[in-house]
Amino acid sequence: MHHRLVGVEINPDTVSQVRAQLPKTIDLNEGDFLLWDTSERFDLIIGNPPYGIIGDESHYPLHVLKERKQRYKHRFLTWRGKYNIYGAFIEHAVHLLRAGGYLVYVVPTTWLVLDDFSALRRFLAREGRLEVYYVGRVFPKRNVSAVVL
Repeated sequence: MHHRLVGVEINPDTVSQVRAQLPKTIDLNEGDFLLWDTSERFDLIIGNPPYGIIGDESHYPLHVLKERKQRYKHRFLTWRGKYNIYGAFIEHAVHLLRAGGYLVYVVPTTWLVLDDFSALRRFLAREGRLEVYYVGRVFPKRNVSAVVL
């Protein structure tokens, strides 16, 4: 059986480092995963998407993506309110799965309860079976409780 590893990374320096270390083992695409278009569908998607809200530098951690926010909002049906960007990663990854495929993401627990994620919860309920495993605070020096989705 043939397996192929595919990655998408927005940071050019990280892409260079990975290509230097693993030149033939991974098909690494340099670009924005949330804007990445491919006709390929995957059996398994694993990740720990970035967490944060896109906005002004003075208030929000993901100000570097501010110019893309409107494109994201138009692309993702579950985007609502301030919306933490990891929700868009979940939606996009689900669309990239083959029928019967698996998504394994480590994400904050907030999508389970916040109103901004109500559309995401409905989307996930429609799209397939869902299992959520609470793992607690697994990131040192971060006040984030996480789940494996």
